[in-house]
Amino acid sequence: MDTAIGLRLETALKAYLTACRRLRTERDLEGLLNLLVNVVDPELRLHRFGEHLRSRSADEAAWS
Repeated sequence: MDTAIGLRLETALKAYLTACRRLRTERDLEGLLNLLVNVVDPELRLHRFGEHLRSRSADEAAWS
């Protein structure tokens, strides 16, 4: 019985942490989009987006 409860708690915790990471990533991306809207030069805009992706983990970059 304890093992089943432990597994359910672990699953719930993993789902919660994933949701938190996605929310944080979405907020960061929203801020980035607000910044990129004001960059007129397409090359500079692409460079800034590349900098954003380099500073993120692979999962966060893929989500972006």
